[in-house]
Amino acid sequence: MQEQPLRFPSLERSSLLLLLLAMMVLIQLSTPINSHALDMNMNMDEPMMIQTTTTATTSSSTSNGEPTLVVERPKEAFWSLITNNSSMEMTVNITLYLGGINGNSSTNVNCGHSMENPCVAFTQLFYSLNETLYRDYSDFLNMKSVERNVLLKVIVIGNEPFLCGLEWYQMEEFELVRFFMEITHLDGRSSVLTCVQTLPLFSKGLLIPYGFEALYLHDLVLNDIIIFDLFISVLVENCYFNGSGIMDNNTPGQVESNLKSRYFIVENSFFSETIVVNYRNKVVVNRSTLDLVSVFYLCDEVIILDSIAKTLVNIQESSIVHVERTIFSVVHTFACNYVTFTNCETSDINQSTKLKGVLQKFGGIILSILAQSGTSIIVKDIRVYSGKLFSSVTSFQNAIFENITMTGNAIPSQDLVSAFLIFKEIVYTTLRNIKLDNRFAHVRVESYSVLSVVNCEFSQRRQFDIYDISGNGYRSQVLFSNSKFYNSYDSAVTIQSVQRLFIDYCEFYNNLATFSGAAVRVKYLAANLFIRGSKFINNRVTCNLYPMSRYGAFCGGGAISIESAVNDAKFTPPYEFNGVNFIGNYADRGGAIYFPTGSYQLNFQYSQFVNNTARLSGGAMFFNQATLPTLSGCTLNGNVAVMGMDNTIPLRLSSAEFTGITPKIVNGNYELLIGERYNISFIVKTTKDGTIAPFSDEIFDFYSSSSYIKLSNKQPNNMNYITFTINVFGNETLDEYFKVPTRIIIENRFSTIELPIQIGNCKSGTALDKSLTQEANVFNFECKKIPEFPVETYVAIIIGTSLFLFILGILLGLGMYCMVTIIKKLNRLKKKERAEQAIENKLIDKRMLFEFTEEEQQYYDKASSIDNGSSGGSTKYRSLTNDTELSQSLVKSNSKTSKYQKDDSFIIPIEEITIEKRIGEGGSANVFLGSWSNINVAIKSLKYDFSEGSINNEEFEKEAAVLSRLRHPNVLIFYGVCMTEKSKYIVTEYMENGALDRFISNSKYSNFTNQHFQNVLKILLHISNGMIYLHSLKPAIIHRDLKPGNVLLNDKNQAKVSDFGLVKLVSNTVQTNMTKQIGTILYCSPETFVSDTQIENKEASKIDVYSFAIIMWEMFFRATPFQHVKNTFKVPPLVINGQRPLLPFDVSNRDEINQWITTNTQLFTNDDTIECVQLFINLMTECWKHNPSERPSFNKIYELLENIVERI
Repeated sequence: MQEQPLRFPSLERSSLLLLLLAMMVLIQLSTPINSHALDMNMNMDEPMMIQTTTTATTSSSTSNGEPTLVVERPKEAFWSLITNNSSMEMTVNITLYLGGINGNSSTNVNCGHSMENPCVAFTQLFYSLNETLYRDYSDFLNMKSVERNVLLKVIVIGNEPFLCGLEWYQMEEFELVRFFMEITHLDGRSSVLTCVQTLPLFSKGLLIPYGFEALYLHDLVLNDIIIFDLFISVLVENCYFNGSGIMDNNTPGQVESNLKSRYFIVENSFFSETIVVNYRNKVVVNRSTLDLVSVFYLCDEVIILDSIAKTLVNIQESSIVHVERTIFSVVHTFACNYVTFTNCETSDINQSTKLKGVLQKFGGIILSILAQSGTSIIVKDIRVYSGKLFSSVTSFQNAIFENITMTGNAIPSQDLVSAFLIFKEIVYTTLRNIKLDNRFAHVRVESYSVLSVVNCEFSQRRQFDIYDISGNGYRSQVLFSNSKFYNSYDSAVTIQSVQRLFIDYCEFYNNLATFSGAAVRVKYLAANLFIRGSKFINNRVTCNLYPMSRYGAFCGGGAISIESAVNDAKFTPPYEFNGVNFIGNYADRGGAIYFPTGSYQLNFQYSQFVNNTARLSGGAMFFNQATLPTLSGCTLNGNVAVMGMDNTIPLRLSSAEFTGITPKIVNGNYELLIGERYNISFIVKTTKDGTIAPFSDEIFDFYSSSSYIKLSNKQPNNMNYITFTINVFGNETLDEYFKVPTRIIIENRFSTIELPIQIGNCKSGTALDKSLTQEANVFNFECKKIPEFPVETYVAIIIGTSLFLFILGILLGLGMYCMVTIIKKLNRLKKKERAEQAIENKLIDKRMLFEFTEEEQQYYDKASSIDNGSSGGSTKYRSLTNDTELSQSLVKSNSKTSKYQKDDSFIIPIEEITIEKRIGEGGSANVFLGSWSNINVAIKSLKYDFSEGSINNEEFEKEAAVLSRLRHPNVLIFYGVCMTEKSKYIVTEYMENGALDRFISNSKYSNFTNQHFQNVLKILLHISNGMIYLHSLKPAIIHRDLKPGNVLLNDKNQAKVSDFGLVKLVSNTVQTNMTKQIGTILYCSPETFVSDTQIENKEASKIDVYSFAIIMWEMFFRATPFQHVKNTFKVPPLVINGQRPLLPFDVSNRDEINQWITTNTQLFTNDDTIECVQLFINLMTECWKHNPSERPSFNKIYELLENIVERI
């Protein structure tokens, strides 16, 4: 056949175009994903499927007629559709190849018959299919009265993109011929199906033409493709949809009646785009991941197994919904008859930004299960990651929730409608084996008929809210069985109205309420109450949050409160209590139970009331009617109340009269005076038999009928009378209030007594006074005593004046004393200032402090004008070879102060220092931890004489002067000097890890590893770097007391040299005596032990090199040097004679070194390690040589240590 150019016909039906436009709106719910070729073996951030060994799942028929569920596999379902009504002998198999536009693909319609000539678009494939059928299978097409099948197998070659778009193609119609399509990859090769747009509007579209009955996709990766199908079954297996999805674009009028088995079956696949599936016989999602919104509409069965639904699954008007062994975020069902969730888990919807964005487009509802309208819903074996809402079920005949467990923390909500479980308009609701222990999770039931709660456990929050919207509770029944309710803070169970309430073998303990009924609060009980075998322990009603009320069930019933009940003489329902224990409950009325007014019969059998408390009345029970209950085999013990220790009934007032100060009667009214206190006594009787009872102001209202008369300071006394005060409030004139009759009223629900009164004039010796209150134009009137001036008053004045003069004299004396004290303090302050100035001058006077000769001073003056630059951040210094202008000065200009000082002074006021604790003590000094300018500092104080000219004072001043001029990363930072009358302090930076000797001591109890060796080398590098700096100064600083105790470590183990009390400054022009005031014996070089030895200044630095060698030995062998010498004072002669700390091996014998390493360390036993140890010991022995000139400089030491660090 002649090759024809490729054609892409446009859509010919405007209605279909509009329909597809509507479908694309749903696609915008998703977030675009970058498309790229993916391998089928790729790793995802979450599992693509949940592995399971079950290939087909069935569930037995339910008692209410639910059909058995059968789950088909995609491949079997595909071949089942092919062989339906026809045999394989009547099936034509045609294979076509689809390649990418960048490969060796054909551009004509006669393509796809070989791998060398694949098609580049699906429209080409359909043209080629038609051409092939006409050319090669004309006899097959012309057969009559026989069902025949055409199976098109499309093999995708490579990963190049193909051309796609929603371009219409109509398959030729052949009588009794059905078309099926299978799309897969080439065997043994990975294939990626990627879409490249042909129409700007529908860049992702792939439209399956009319004529096909089924599409089978397997073993593919699809990029940026939305598959639109018409009237066909879709079967997907082992596919990864990256930026791809599937959308049905048919309507009820388009579904052909002869397509009885339209399937949508997905297995072991991943979808990152929206899925919309309509009008299906069966939908099965098995071992797959739905990453975005999935919509299933008007399907007979929707089955989701062993899958992950990351966002929203919306199922509408489907007969059966079954979700099993699936992790889901949100599932919405509407008008679905039979809904089942079993053995599932909800994800944390609060952590999914993608889900929140989707839900905002669906009204912002955040819950896991929303089921509206149906016959039956069963939710069992669910693990819930807590959210504000878990489930809302509305308009079902039957709802069963079983084995629900919660993890995580729910979102706080003050809205009681936002419950964990919500049930509305459910005929039969059953909750079984549910445990809610979160303070923001509770259950809300509305418009119910029968509610059963069995084997559940609820704690915290208001746990149950039950509403009967139908009113009066005449059709409702509630059963609580074998359940626990505890630690609720607003009534564990609140029931608005119910006809019959059953509580069997339940436990209510430690619940709180602020109105009534901490365990169970029933606002209206229409008929029966049956409670048996239950326990109510330590439930409390506290009314602090509400204004006081003396009527109704307010503050009543520590455990149970029935606020209102049926009141019909012809209908007397029973309230039965059998084997119920009430222990330790508390309320104002009825410590355990509050009963309302009504026509009910109370029967208690074998129940206990123990240690219940009522603040007012009825320690065990309070009754609002005269009929007492029938008690059989019951125990009442230890119940406490003001009246009615075990139970009580309402009270009524019998009489009331004034007692004590009896007011006079004027015109038949009691005349009461402003501000006076009066007593009224009462006689109170029970409404049942007239028994006299005590009065309680908390039970009866007590007030004046006049708005301007207030009865204040009301205090009941011995519960048989009350004391009160008369107060009057009004406008500026009071005449209209006097002699005007009014009443004092005492009342409760069952009785009222009124006492006639009027306000009289003030009594003798007092006068009426008024004061404006906070309320505008309202005055408070009082009768105040008229003042008098007897002799006693004058005596009091004289005594008061005398006392005043006496006190004044005392104050003047105290003033003089304070003035003298202040003058003394000022003198001491001046003396201190002079002392501070003197020491500051000494710090500046370099000749005095460092004992310069004239020659040294001239040399120093020349060099001191050059900034040493030591604060510039360099971490390594080299000694200089000449005395040129590049020489670094020891003492910088005093105008360049530390960044921590406030001015040019070295003196820190003692008031700015806070000493926290002592952190060190030596033979001559104490060291404290303190703070200054919001930083931690170390404060050093010498213990002994600081008098002028003393050795201790000179050593203190010398160390302060040296430290104040040094700035280097490995030299201790100096902040200043503090002075008091008796002490002087040096303030330096605080080193958190203490002295090096602590590090050495701690290392003895740990393993000698390569890491430890590296730490030792780094610390030695820090010390040598600091010494390079000190020796390179002009004049050079010789430390003379270098030892582990004078090397400090910060929190990062950075070493810094400290303690400069014994330093010597040397130049290149003179000799120096180094044998006076030598350092610690164990670390002193041989030449320092020889008295009056003059050491050449160029060799003076080698004293510190010897001390450094001893430190190296001590850090490496983790032992005390010369520990074999019992008497330390015998060490100097030994050192002079050439003895040094012992070495446990011959440094030249590698076998001995290896043996020592194996026995004493955990170092790697290899040639590099042995060589590093040899280098280390050789350097150490070089440093402690007898002749100072043979010892290396610190520059050389630094280089050799660096070499060892690089090797280790």
